[in-house]
Amino acid sequence: MENDLASWLDNELEERGWSIREMARRAGVSHTAIASALNRKERPSAELCVAIADTLGVPAVEVVQCAGILPPDPPETAAWRRLNEMWARLSDEDQERVLEIVETWVQKRGRRARRVPSSAQNG
Repeated sequence: MENDLASWLDNELEERGWSIREMARRAGVSHTAIASALNRKERPSAELCVAIADTLGVPAVEVVQCAGILPPDPPETAAWRRLNEMWARLSDEDQERVLEIVETWVQKRGRRARRVPSSAQNG
């Protein structure tokens, strides 16, 4: 489903036997919004993606990723599984603290990356 909402949605409509207008009616959006998504004229809004997801009974994040608004989930690696297992054992308070630490670390790395090396300043 990655980054091809038009193909995915077209398939979903075909499987259900729905027209563009029927999809729009059920989703509470204009038929032109659905048609634009199907014709790849413009990237659909997150709100349209959520309306489509709700109507079709699929997770909204999948539709938003399919539309290219959000990147796909990272591949599940051994390190990712290990991190998830450890995360699940933390209390809500500890999870918040870990997030604060990681955010601070990422911000510091970003500042270091933006610094101009001293040899470049003198050259």
